[in-house]
Amino acid sequence: MLRGARWWAAPLAVFSVACALAPAAGARTATKPALTVMLPCTYLTTSQVQKVFRTGPVTTTTATGGPVSTTVCNYQVGNTGTLSVSLLYPFFPPPGQTAVDVVEGQRADDTVTGLTLQTINVGKSAYADLDRSILYVAASPKFAFSMQWLPPGVSPSEGSPLTPKLQKQMVALAKTVVARSK
Repeated sequence: MLRGARWWAAPLAVFSVACALAPAAGARTATKPALTVMLPCTYLTTSQVQKVFRTGPVTTTTATGGPVSTTVCNYQVGNTGTLSVSLLYPFFPPPGQTAVDVVEGQRADDTVTGLTLQTINVGKSAYADLDRSILYVAASPKFAFSMQWLPPGVSPSEGSPLTPKLQKQMVALAKTVVARSK
């Protein structure tokens, strides 16, 4: 009779271990908020931005000097400046084009206008506009974004030169966005 009663012990032990581990696995994933492609304020957390720039506090706003925009998120970094993160693709995607096509099209436009550009190793395709402190990144064929650093009093159309230190900081944040988008 004991032999027949043991057939249920192994499945019960496996089920018990699985139930014990399930809440722990759920807790790990719950601490990392999901990235939502259509909402740039979900690309990075304020603590991630503060850690990279080593100053703060960091606050976010979707206001762009006018009506609220869901395609732009501004991370105000203390009183040193603003990191503006924008959705490029799939916001009104051109028919038949991918996020890589959109970034490469922007690169072609920037080249024609005489801007100083540098290829960066992030995602599927990326480059830096060294004249206006902008990174353009195709994280995947279905998602592209840009980020621009704006010192106080500088408009996005003017921008400011991208220093090596600032480029390193922005590339680190871009890599975080790419990793979170997978």
